[in-house]
Amino acid sequence: MTMLGEWMKQLIIIVMVSIIADMLLPTKAMQKYVRAVLGIAIIAAMIQPITPFFRQDWADKMATAAADEMLKDSSGGADTTANQSIVNYQHTLETQEESETNTMVADAILESLPKDLRSHVVHVAVNNASTPANLLATVDVDTANPTVCTQIRQHIKNTLEVSESQVVVRQNGGD
Repeated sequence: MTMLGEWMKQLIIIVMVSIIADMLLPTKAMQKYVRAVLGIAIIAAMIQPITPFFRQDWADKMATAAADEMLKDSSGGADTTANQSIVNYQHTLETQEESETNTMVADAILESLPKDLRSHVVHVAVNNASTPANLLATVDVDTANPTVCTQIRQHIKNTLEVSESQVVVRQNGGD
């Protein structure tokens, strides 16, 4: 709301300066030139709030400005529920994003396995997919064959480019 108020103040000041300049002109010969220049200034002030929309990153700037306004308004008073609400919402979004990333990586792992190995997989779970150094892939298989388990572990290790300790293959469906 302060952006609108500042824009209105600026517009009113320009109009008032224009009126005073018009009244102080000694001759009519200069009047049309001064009016033209001041008219352009008024038009420029009027379209000033619209010009950011013609830039590429206008959406990011508008979102940042709105967030700053919300934080400034709520931090000025004793009411911190708005700040806490924003932090909680941000945490919820981060948690959902992490969960979706884990699910997508698990699905990609399953799809990348050759058909003969995939037939042995019961369940694939991935944790910390957004941070490869902390990633942990857990695969439950329905076989006790160590060769199959090793092939699955090696394939996932090579696909994700992680260490072998980050891939856990549990035999007999994870029981």
